[in-house]
Amino acid sequence: MTIVLNKESLTTFDRSSAYEWIDTNGIGGWASGTGCGANTRRYHGLLVAAQSTSQRWVVLSHLLETLVVGRERFELSSDEFNSGEGRCVHPQGFQRLERFERGSAVDFDYRVGEFLVRKSILALHGENSTMLRYELLEGASACLLELRLFMAGRDIHALTRQNPDIDTFATFEQGVLRCPTYHGLPSLEVRIEQGRFVAQPDWWTNFWYRAEAERGFEAGEDLFTPGSLHLALFPNHPVFLHCHAGIDSAGRHENEEIGKVPKKRSESRSLEPLWEKEIARRERLTLAGTGVQAEEYQALLLAADQFIVRRGARRSSIIAGYPWFTDWGRDAMISIPGLCLCTQRFDEARDVLLLFKEHMRHGLLPNRFPDGDAAPEYNSVDGSLWAFEIVWQFLRESLQREVVEKQFLPMLTDIAENFTRGTDYQIRVDSDGLLCAGDSSTQLTWMDARADGVPVTPRHGKPVEINALWINALLVLARLNETFGDLQSAQRYQARANAAARAFVKSFWLEAEGHLADCLLYDRTARSWTEDVLLRPNQILALSLSMPGVGAAQPDQEAGMTSFELIPEASARRMLKLVRQELFVGLGLRTLSPSSPGYSRIYAGGPSERDRAYHQGTVWPWLLAPYLRAVARYGTPADLRSDGDVALAAIKAHLREAGVGSISEICDASDPYHPRGCPFQAWSVAAAVECFHLLGMAP
Repeated sequence: MTIVLNKESLTTFDRSSAYEWIDTNGIGGWASGTGCGANTRRYHGLLVAAQSTSQRWVVLSHLLETLVVGRERFELSSDEFNSGEGRCVHPQGFQRLERFERGSAVDFDYRVGEFLVRKSILALHGENSTMLRYELLEGASACLLELRLFMAGRDIHALTRQNPDIDTFATFEQGVLRCPTYHGLPSLEVRIEQGRFVAQPDWWTNFWYRAEAERGFEAGEDLFTPGSLHLALFPNHPVFLHCHAGIDSAGRHENEEIGKVPKKRSESRSLEPLWEKEIARRERLTLAGTGVQAEEYQALLLAADQFIVRRGARRSSIIAGYPWFTDWGRDAMISIPGLCLCTQRFDEARDVLLLFKEHMRHGLLPNRFPDGDAAPEYNSVDGSLWAFEIVWQFLRESLQREVVEKQFLPMLTDIAENFTRGTDYQIRVDSDGLLCAGDSSTQLTWMDARADGVPVTPRHGKPVEINALWINALLVLARLNETFGDLQSAQRYQARANAAARAFVKSFWLEAEGHLADCLLYDRTARSWTEDVLLRPNQILALSLSMPGVGAAQPDQEAGMTSFELIPEASARRMLKLVRQELFVGLGLRTLSPSSPGYSRIYAGGPSERDRAYHQGTVWPWLLAPYLRAVARYGTPADLRSDGDVALAAIKAHLREAGVGSISEICDASDPYHPRGCPFQAWSVAAAVECFHLLGMAP
């Protein structure tokens, strides 16, 4: 259940700072940092508090940790600074690192002569709190631990510079340190079991976040420190810190009541029960994987839990990725099978679907809940279509027939009828039964990058995966209506699916190329549809969706049975072979064939350069699950074993790089497939979990 990095991986700053970790709290906040302890992103912080899944603040940035043995002082921390004289790393505590471990908690082991000190970090589920645990594992005598606090008090996307507006007045009483920040923003409260606080209010300037600089963004920050906590450290006697953000469950700030300690946090001075309770919760999560030998699957179960959050008091949601994404509809739908269904978290799957249903407008599920209190955005055509596949899988796995019949069937019917009549963003059904969406100014599919305001991969018209999803949607509606006794509606939707499927093969299949067109674009001058013949991975959905239809397997029968083939088997095998040769790289699929014009090998540079490469070759791990489903359906058993072995090896290796214990958003398109983008991505982790199940490696 643990991912371990040894000393050899940690003893240079460049290497150790490239590893990232995150520990989330189930309501949108987190603790995060790097393998060496230095923050390299504006999003890193020991306590990042969430008022909601889309409004987060960095409250406690990090700690400067010093071990005092007699009269000698040993620095355990690392920071990078940038001044007029250049960049420097100080202190260099990474040189004392013996081991980093990502398990139920995040552990750092530091060697100082005969002393071995372990620091462990844990975000508490359901509250804006982070706990730290320090333990002297080796060493015969006691020593002193000094912890200087650095506070940011800002939105996660912002940066702070020295200013007179921060409240510098901190109080320490009965083991509780209280530090306000700025008016209207969360305060910081730190509880300790024993120790003292030494007030030393000051600003430290020119912290440098190298990952921000690499992404082409401002990278410097100043941080305020109220002073240091001094704790005695005895052999085999751990000490705990409980760091809490002053914001209550209703989203109200506690700054006005800074002198009051909530009863639930003051009834006992002992902090260890809070730690043990959270560890026990996490260990229960992995019980579903106890029969699996691979520790990587156990790690993925913990990683999956990081993305499932509560939005408000009633509903669950899924954060698309940490540290900068909120909850996105498309990402949530694609992630549900791996995060919730494979892990048997059926109630959370239901609640995520109900959350997006409650915000549906004109047949469109929200594409994203923006930062702050802004209204949801609906600029997506596929998010709503993915809901059909997810509801069918949910019924098949959970057997919650009543909620599907009463809640989800009306939702899906509303989506289908709105799309048929025509809805926002020029989404409509054409005369041939295929689905059209958008115009030259919109990006409504998952390939939605824009550079300088212009779509990089124009896919308005009839994208291939959108129409595979549309036909699948009609087939799911046919099957659900049949299941719940409305045979007339079942036959009607089946007939519409049949007509659209005939048009699909006729319009998209490219016989000379041996694969499907990626998109049909309308040429207004010629008044005709032209094919985008570039080899992209979107077509794989035509081979991997459930496509149940009337007369398909009953929901409680074995998964994977289908009565409807969208593409003739010979054509499907031919197409799959091309995708394997040109796009499959182990951890995912390239977004464009290397032989195509516009192909980008590397995803790097400033925002514009990265946006231009985002879907022009860059590998996306979320595509791995639909690819292996297609191989299972149309390939040979030897194909599945071979591709599965390559995929599992890539997953296992990736868990030990970038976002340790998790799966990145994207990777470079060429060897060594360097991880890029968001280091902790929901649908990437979901795809990895699904792969273990597809390959028979999980219960």
